[in-house]
Amino acid sequence: VSYTFSRDIISILSKEVTKLQFGTTGGLLKVFKRWSSSSKDGEVYHTYCLNYHCAVTYLEILRKNDQFTEFERRCEQDPRCRRLQITDLLVAPMQHCTKTPLLLAGIRKYTTDNVSRRLLTENLKQVESSL
Repeated sequence: VSYTFSRDIISILSKEVTKLQFGTTGGLLKVFKRWSSSSKDGEVYHTYCLNYHCAVTYLEILRKNDQFTEFERRCEQDPRCRRLQITDLLVAPMQHCTKTPLLLAGIRKYTTDNVSRRLLTENLKQVESSL
């Protein structure tokens, strides 16, 4: 899910935002609006977060299987995992959800354009209410 979040944002950036919009508040708002509608206002991530404890519980069950623990060990040694363990990867989507309001608030803090600032405030309220 975490990888999907990042991939979705990058995909929307590359498809929807022109070179002139890239790096602007308007470009970011366009991307955020598109992501928000495609993820049903983050509902897919909220569902994941609500079920996180099930994933951790299931992981503990899987770890009782020697074949799984061997597989997990090999995966953790793979350089593509960058020393992350499966528990690190499982918690990442929840961290993304909680960081989104902080990101929007930080951008709003440095936005001087009143229209963009108002749109950021609306998006921030929407994200906060969905959490």
